[in-house]
Amino acid sequence: MLRLAVCVFAVFWAIPNGHTAQFVSLEDIVRNVLNSSLEIDKQQTFVDRSAAVSQQAAGAFDWNILAEGGFRRPIVIKSDQNNALTNETEVINVYNVNFGVEKRFRNGISIAPGVSFTQSLNEENTDILADSIPVGRIAVNIPLLQGRGTDANTANERSAMESFKATEYSRDRVTAKVLVNAVVFYWQSVAAKKNLEAEKRADKEAATLTDTLKKLSELGELSILEYQTNVANLNLRRLKIEKSAVTWNSTRRNLAQLANTVHSDENLPIPKDDFPNFSTEIELNLDNNALLDMAFNQRRDLLALQRKIQSKRLNLLKKRNDTQPKLDLNVDLDKITVSYVQTLDGNLSKGLEKDTAAELKAYEIDLQLLKRTITDDVYAATRRLSLSYKSYQRAHKARRLLEQIAKATREKVEQGTASRNEYLSALDKLLDVERIISSANVDYVAALAELRLATGTLPIGSENIKNTLNALLTVPTNG
Repeated sequence: MLRLAVCVFAVFWAIPNGHTAQFVSLEDIVRNVLNSSLEIDKQQTFVDRSAAVSQQAAGAFDWNILAEGGFRRPIVIKSDQNNALTNETEVINVYNVNFGVEKRFRNGISIAPGVSFTQSLNEENTDILADSIPVGRIAVNIPLLQGRGTDANTANERSAMESFKATEYSRDRVTAKVLVNAVVFYWQSVAAKKNLEAEKRADKEAATLTDTLKKLSELGELSILEYQTNVANLNLRRLKIEKSAVTWNSTRRNLAQLANTVHSDENLPIPKDDFPNFSTEIELNLDNNALLDMAFNQRRDLLALQRKIQSKRLNLLKKRNDTQPKLDLNVDLDKITVSYVQTLDGNLSKGLEKDTAAELKAYEIDLQLLKRTITDDVYAATRRLSLSYKSYQRAHKARRLLEQIAKATREKVEQGTASRNEYLSALDKLLDVERIISSANVDYVAALAELRLATGTLPIGSENIKNTLNALLTVPTNG
């Protein structure tokens, strides 16, 4: 019962006051895709994990607190009343505390200052530990070969940060793709609804004319064959309407899912006259070189791959550093030592270095291939945009001409100087050009969006939807 009540409330909430249609706009689609796409959410998890890895890498340079306390029972030489040592021993109770901090700096030097304190628990303070006082200490480790210098020590940290930036760019690229696909589908849905509406209008007018022909046929002023021919044509129109209705209903349901909203009217969610009214007189003036420069500077997949390459270069630097022997200078308050450690064969470190070098080479090859792909994408997108715009211009010119022809033919029919079949033929041609215009609109706005995708110039932030909408309807060089 509760679920039913919730569903009923959702349906009534979806119908605005006065039973007016609640339309879904392009802005609704863009906003919902940016805020609730599962594919984008999945990419965000990769970003979060990469950020966590980057944080872990920075942890190598954290300050560490070292604290130790305990109890022991050493055997010590006894002393007499004058604090002179004797030849006797005893077991005493002693507690000791060690406290310090440790830090490895990004230049490779490590320090560990601290203090230790030991105190006897015996009631008689006649032993040699009775007067112990806090003793300070500091240990300094200075790498002379492996681990020496900022570049080697920060390689892992910087590599993790580059990988983090790469995942951010990859997420942005996927976001742009998801957004463009949703936008193109939106325009296709607009076209599906407009085609259905145009066919219904033509059918209504054709049905009215067919009723007139029926009356004329009954009065003997029109042959039965001519009337039956018109009835057959009317039925063919209605078959096309049914096919268009199937297409529209399919896109409507999918579009409602993209918009993440509830609709009660099957004719929703596309508003009327939703195609942008582009000028048919402007010149696009597409500069392939300028657009290609934009793509090389802003394509997120290219930027992501460049970051990955930098990450691998830093990994290679770290692996080469690991092949060196360890030669460290250790300085304490009471001693100075030099330690040396070297693996005789070094198969592990050398193998890791070669593996990283080969991986880096593969990424560099991928970069060259991606640049070729981007070049092809930009040229293909500009070519498609130019062709679609020309089709858009021709389709609108054809509609204006056919509207004039249909109007003139109707007037002639009323004057008795043209047959009704001529008028129906003019209506059919006008309906055909309406479909062509819808297709030209879809191709043009889709080409605009894909050019933005090809050049990487589509704003994708959910904080300013207006910028995204404006970019989707303008050429990159113009906006």
